[in-house]
Amino acid sequence: MLKLGEDFDSNKNFGEYQIVAKLGEGGFGSVDLARNVVTQEFAAIKVLKPGKNSSGSDIDMIFK
Repeated sequence: MLKLGEDFDSNKNFGEYQIVAKLGEGGFGSVDLARNVVTQEFAAIKVLKPGKNSSGSDIDMIFK
């Protein structure tokens, strides 16, 4: 688990997920392909850029 102020390192585990590959990058952040180390299921994890989730309209865009 990341601590406040710690930079995200895509070579590390992210909770129960191990990052496999970067799927894409955009204005709000990046999306990584990850595998759950317990269930072996794949998931997409969105990592937001700092300061990009400050307004209601930004949050709406993130969930779209």
